[in-house]
Order: sequence, then C-alpha cells, then structure tokens
Amino acid sequence: MKKTDRRLWLVWIALVVGGLLLLSACGGNADEYPQSALDPAGEYARKTDHLFKITLIIAAIVFVFVEGMIIVAVAKYRRRNNDERPKQTHGNTVLEIGWTMLPALVLAVLTVPTLSLVFELADVPDTSDRTVPIASLGAEEPLEVTIIGHQFWWEYQYPQLGIQTANELVIPEGETVVTNVTSVDVIHSFWVPRLAGKQDAVPGREVPLLIKADVTGEPTTYYGQCAEFCQLSHANMRAHVVAMPAADFDQWVQEQQQLAAAPTGGDAAAGRDLFFGTGTCSGCHVLWDDDHAPMDADGNPAVDPADRSMIRTMAGPNLTHLFSRDRFAGDIFELNSQNLHDWIRDAPAQKPGSIMPYFENLTDGDIDDIVAYLETLK
Repeated sequence: MKKTDRRLWLVWIALVVGGLLLLSACGGNADEYPQSALDPAGEYARKTDHLFKITLIIAAIVFVFVEGMIIVAVAKYRRRNNDERPKQTHGNTVLEIGWTMLPALVLAVLTVPTLSLVFELADVPDTSDRTVPIASLGAEEPLEVTIIGHQFWWEYQYPQLGIQTANELVIPEGETVVTNVTSVDVIHSFWVPRLAGKQDAVPGREVPLLIKADVTGEPTTYYGQCAEFCQLSHANMRAHVVAMPAADFDQWVQEQQQLAAAPTGGDAAAGRDLFFGTGTCSGCHVLWDDDHAPMDADGNPAVDPADRSMIRTMAGPNLTHLFSRDRFAGDIFELNSQNLHDWIRDAPAQKPGSIMPYFENLTDGDIDDIVAYLETLK
C-alpha cells in the first residue's frame, strides 16, 4: 500500500471512530438522562425533535460531502515537488452560480418546515375537542399558567384558578397548556427538554410557550433547568413538571385553592406567631389563611379563587401549601424538616446568591417552631 493511501485510510478510520463516539453520547433513556431533548414526551417536543432530525440529516449529508471532498483533494491532489501550477477556477461563472444556488436550495428546504413549526407553536389551540373533561376549567378554555423567573427559583401562577405556587409545575396530561414566561429580575430561560423548547424569561415581557405532556395514566415527572446564565446559582435553578390525569389534577386544584389552616396550639402555633411576627417571614413570603386572605383586584377579600389577585413583587415563594411539594429552594433540596431548618438558619450558605438573609434574631428553637408550622401547610 502506498504511503498516501495509508494516510487516507487512517484519516477515514479516525473520522468513523470519532463519529461513533459522538453518537454514543446521544444514547440512553429518560431514567438515565431525565433532561434529554432526544427523548420527547409531548406533542410540541416531538415536533421540535422531528425538525431537529431533518436539519441534522441534511447537515450531516452536507458535512460528509464537503469534508470528504476536502480530504480527497488534500490526499490525492496535494502539491508535490516540481508540480506545475494548476488551472485556476476563480471567475468561473458556472461554478460560482452552482455553489451559491446549492446552499440557497438547502436553506429553502429547511425554511419551509421551520417557519411552519414556528407559527404552529405560536398558535393557541382549540380545546373544544377535549376528550377528558377538566372540572376546574371551562369546556373550551385552555389552561393558562404564568411562569415567573426569580433568582434562583421558578414561580407558577394559575390566574384562572387562583393558585400561586413554586418549583413544581402541575399540569393535566394530554392537555395543551398555554404558559406565559417572564421574569422579575434578570433574564432567565425556562426549559423542560422532554416537553418543549427553551423560552427566555425577560423582565417586563410575557412570551407564550405551549406545553403538552403525553398521557401515561399516572402522575409523571419531567425535569428542567434554567438555560440562561443568571448569576451565582444559575446551575441551582432547577424545575420539574408533574403531568397528572384529569381527575388527579382536579383534586390538586381543589386542595391548592384552600386556605391554610391555623394550628391551635403547640410548637406549630408558636411558629405561626413568629412567621407573621418577629420572624419577619411574611415580609417576603405570601401565605394565605383566614387571617391573611388573598385579595381581589379592588383590594377586597377574594371569595372566588378565580378573583384572587396574583402578586409578583414578593421576594419569596407562596408557602400556603409548601409541604404539598417534594422539593424547595429552586428545586434543589428535598423538602424535609432538617433541610428546611438549615435553609432558614443560613440560606446563603446553602445556595450562593440567595437573597434570603441569615436571621441573627432567631434561635434554633425559634426555627424549630417555624419549621413545625410550615410542616402543617399541606
């Protein structure tokens, strides 16, 4: 074998091995890679994935063709000693038109499905053909959720239902959910890869994002992450979506619409006094109970949950049903008494950049009482 042919074979072997290694990184399933965009679990994620695959195939064909021609040209037609200067092609009208029109044709082929999907993802669907009734929504009323980015956690508001929660986005499975993504501080980006594409959360703007989870017949969790650097704890700004059957979702709505019950005595009652008193917790957190009822737009107590005014200026999440969730603090800590105690004692030490301060005025006993109260909020 000639030396030139040997080098060419080595180049091809290196390309094949490198390609196989890259493809191996794309394997796995939802259990191994819960945030993989290559394993869609919803209608809109699947459509985006389909467009991605079309683009990838076309790009791969172009890449292999161009790189193959370069390798052949370098290996076979490289300059050797005493070679004469080859004929130059600069100014060849036919060639220049050809290598201008061919890429334009490729882009045109990609433009059609891309624009079609862009308009489809911006079109709020008709819900009149809803197969499973959702008692908490009108027959032709899509569920709307406002997703609000904070440093460093996600807030979810259901204005039609009068629900305000954090970290855990609960939706009915098989149902298109119209979310409006925004932020109160810096630019974030909401991304649950298996359900939808990314959507930037920009202060002062609400940008729609359609989400729809496949029907599984049981509550299913999908994991997400802030995808825009937003300072110190960007990597600790996580999220998860729980898609439930319609009956389970309606039950969740009824539970979330209830006001918190005030404890009648013991450590929990002492903790409630601290929460709304010297502990100053209520200065940043919303907590709805009989003595602190949600208001409507006119400043009167809201009788109907749908009339509740959604507040966006609070620094911390709504804690009315804190222990109905599994995680807290931007979805990074398991919600239990010890983790909650450590968080209240010194949140910045647990999560860099957290605006929740170190409470010098609270003893460990005070914090235990507050935790005892928070544990009643289910």
